[in-house]
Amino acid sequence: MSNTYHVICVPCREVMGVGKIVDMTQSGSPRPLGFGGWRDPQSDEWPSGLSFLRLLERWLILHRGHEIRVVPDEFLARADPDAGFHYIHSAAEVMDRPVVPYPDSELDVENVPQDVISRLSIPHEIKPEE
Repeated sequence: MSNTYHVICVPCREVMGVGKIVDMTQSGSPRPLGFGGWRDPQSDEWPSGLSFLRLLERWLILHRGHEIRVVPDEFLARADPDAGFHYIHSAAEVMDRPVVPYPDSELDVENVPQDVISRLSIPHEIKPEE
């Protein structure tokens, strides 16, 4: 298994690769678990470090308020046999997209679906442990 992962926006059916889970640098030094990123075929660059963080940050802003999942390659192969998802293939595809509507925290709160609110709700009355 390659341990390659993606972030997927469930309602938009948009997928962006975050790369293989790695626990060492390219030189073989140990590092905490992290995502290795992916090669951008348009620019032939490998977004990593801060540039990868900026790319992921922009993608998350574009999909704020949506249900997001982190899934392995194997999940996508089963869930999308007909290639019905939109796969991000270049950083420019994310970075050049306008953020519409512009972030508005009050509006973003109002747009959270009721079923999500229910799943995240903390009971008002916390019972003591038995």
